[in-house]
Amino acid sequence: MTLLQIAACVWLAYLLLRLLQVSKILQVKRSYTIGLPASDQLPAGSPSVEVIVPARNEQENISACLLAILAQDYPNFTVTVVNDRSDDDTERIATSLASNDQRLRIHRIETLPDGWTGKAHAMWSAASDSKAEWLLFVDADVIIAESAIRATLLQCERRRVRILTLFGRIPSDVFLLSITMPFLGALLAFWFQPHRINNPQLREEGFVNGQFLLIERKTYENLDGHRSVRDFLIEDVPFGERAKRAGEPIFVGIAPELVTVTMYRDVRGMTKGWARIYAGALRSRFRIGVSALLTAVGFLPYVVAVVIAIRYRLDYPAMLFGALSGVHLFIGTVANWHVWDTAGCKKRDLWFYPVSLGVGLWILALAWRVLDNGVMDWRGTRYRATRNGRIGG
Repeated sequence: MTLLQIAACVWLAYLLLRLLQVSKILQVKRSYTIGLPASDQLPAGSPSVEVIVPARNEQENISACLLAILAQDYPNFTVTVVNDRSDDDTERIATSLASNDQRLRIHRIETLPDGWTGKAHAMWSAASDSKAEWLLFVDADVIIAESAIRATLLQCERRRVRILTLFGRIPSDVFLLSITMPFLGALLAFWFQPHRINNPQLREEGFVNGQFLLIERKTYENLDGHRSVRDFLIEDVPFGERAKRAGEPIFVGIAPELVTVTMYRDVRGMTKGWARIYAGALRSRFRIGVSALLTAVGFLPYVVAVVIAIRYRLDYPAMLFGALSGVHLFIGTVANWHVWDTAGCKKRDLWFYPVSLGVGLWILALAWRVLDNGVMDWRGTRYRATRNGRIGG
């Protein structure tokens, strides 16, 4: 077999994997998308829910987040905002809203204990005081639809789970964020696949998304809550893994009608934030390296097109690899179309997909650097990072 034939066979194998990816994306969208519930549906007994919103310097987001939560059509919930050492107007804004609604209270964090990350400590501190039957953790940059609490409790009841987490829309008016963030989320989903996480038999396949996490309080306490993951760079993925290993089924859903996330407002915030996510979620330079390789392969059809254009000779190799590139681009575009659609981003931005790949490689390099250099600065706190994605000395 010639080198040309080997290269063609390898590319064909890769195309088959891409077809499988398209199939999985369609399956996930069809099986795990949560829509709006009927207006008269309520979970049995209408259990009490405490919504916990950790907030550090979130003055730009906190008002919209809290107003959306307070507008819920569910009859039995309270809201706790955790002001985690903010030095902006976060607390003033939250206090103003609390003065007009007795369901909202402020929980203040003055200091961060050694061995904790800030968000894990904020959520654990507030949850420890809760008497509600269910806890809903929502990030301050998240806007939830008015039926979100009701819809997710109904899903827990229907699916017989005590832990539910959602992915929502991540639209952005910033061009580079709009063309990049769906790709970044899809790359993370390569390692944490919803159909495997939702399979209760696969105890080693765990994950939750900290942007929206609903959990029964007794289950949270039995798992030792966020205290059990206090020294991880990010708390949500390790918590999901811990829960699944303990035998707790998890449902990961897609809910573009229920959850909208601002996430980041500028390119610097996005690159720094996603580097932290990859370092904390993958917790391995090997996995980061594999992610970079998969991302680099995405450039292949574009490189082939440029080479063919430069050579300007339609011989057999050019026609063969040109055809393979065309099929590659078609399959990839179909897959990305569904990813961008689910994320609520502009699908015309797919024209700039190679830029997404380049930004993704840069972010993966930053994640590698976090694990290699052992330093991560996040929201005004410097952490010493270990190579397995934890904080240490």
